[in-house]
Amino acid sequence: MTLFQMKEHIATLRAEINELKKWIAEKAADPTTPMEEIDAKKAKMDDLIKRYEMLKEQHDELETKQRLDVAFQAGSSPEHDEKSVKIMAKAAFYKAALLGGDVQSASKALGGIPENSAELGFGDNLLPTSLSTELITEPVDENALRDIEPVSNITGLEEPIITFEIEDEDYESITDEETAKEIMASGGKISYGRFKTKLSATVKDTVMHGTLTNLVTTIENALRSALATKEKINAFRKKPHAKEGHMSFYLNEIKTVKGPDLIQAIINAWSDLPDYFSNRASVTMRKQDYYSAIRKLANNNADLWGKKPEDVIGIPVKFVDRAVVPVVGDFSFSRQNYDIGTIYETDKDARKGEYYFVVTAWGDHRIRLKSAFRLAEVDEPVSG
Repeated sequence: MTLFQMKEHIATLRAEINELKKWIAEKAADPTTPMEEIDAKKAKMDDLIKRYEMLKEQHDELETKQRLDVAFQAGSSPEHDEKSVKIMAKAAFYKAALLGGDVQSASKALGGIPENSAELGFGDNLLPTSLSTELITEPVDENALRDIEPVSNITGLEEPIITFEIEDEDYESITDEETAKEIMASGGKISYGRFKTKLSATVKDTVMHGTLTNLVTTIENALRSALATKEKINAFRKKPHAKEGHMSFYLNEIKTVKGPDLIQAIINAWSDLPDYFSNRASVTMRKQDYYSAIRKLANNNADLWGKKPEDVIGIPVKFVDRAVVPVVGDFSFSRQNYDIGTIYETDKDARKGEYYFVVTAWGDHRIRLKSAFRLAEVDEPVSG
């Protein structure tokens, strides 16, 4: 029996077990159903569970063996630890994609969905699901916004703006008038779109034919860096964009609060937020703006320089090089969502000795509730 056949049998058994569980739960509450009938169904379910566990154990052993076989085709290693196997499996996939090898086998070693699977639209150039998730939704160090903002990988995502309700109350019970009006206008729900993002990694032939670790690191670091830059451009875009303007904190008519200096403007913006948002607020700003403001405030005060930014301002600070105007708010009310179906393309420039691994992803960034945020600006002094 092949691994794919095992997966099909496992899925069938799981469905039968779930149906029996549902039937037993319904009939157990029905006094007209004889206990003998319920006991018979329970015995059948126990038998199916044993078969499922036996088949699952065989499936896991065969899957592990196949992953090892494919991974070690890319090179030998004295260690068979999980980390080494994973690196080799990734390297095998990247090499197969860029050099024209057996991509399907390499994809399966990374948990790829079999060819012609309706789950992902019968694509032949889809990334293995595990690799796609790691590249697209795993933490991106260069985008500090990810530390305070949800990132998800859900197709057709729709979610409520506010995750709680007050029984027998309406929007008038929300003390902040701006928030109440915004929820009423939006219908209390946000729908995420599907906007294309292309990411490219350039691999020199010396890296391609070098160590497996360097190959994987080069490709994945390049793709993650490109993704981080794109996310920051979308979230802090200053100029209008035909399709992606809604993703920006600066193009959503978020309220601006001012102060005599940048630090005071941030504190004022924080104070202006309703309690529900201010209690969980953070600020995103540029590092150079923070230290420029501190230099003016410190006036040779060494104590101020030695403090953490959150101790000076009073809320967590995340430095983002694109945040030319500090954004203060509860960033759980913004979200980056990526759709499934990430695809890849490859190309080669023989003269330059370069390979290109290009990933196309679809996603959306939404400011779910603009009243959960404030922009902090310095109030320009009036001359004369």
